[in-house]
Amino acid sequence: MNDDNEKLNRLAATLKNTGLADSMDDALKMAEKMVEEREETIEELQKKAEKEEEEDLGDKIEDIVDDIKEKLHIGKKSKEEKGEKE
Repeated sequence: MNDDNEKLNRLAATLKNTGLADSMDDALKMAEKMVEEREETIEELQKKAEKEEEEDLGDKIEDIVDDIKEKLHIGKKSKEEKGEKE
């Protein structure tokens, strides 16, 4: 946690020294907000990646099941097999 405080203080000092914050108090508030928003963004990206992985896995499973059904001639027949016209 001490390392986090050091990073926060360095970021605040940079904000103050570059003129982005009027005071060190303002700089610390800005730095805390930046770190908080970054953490929220990371969490959002992780959740999105997990959701995409789940969807990809679901799609892969569906494809495998469809392939197995096709090879075993299980499931719905196509319109051609039924003799229907499109």
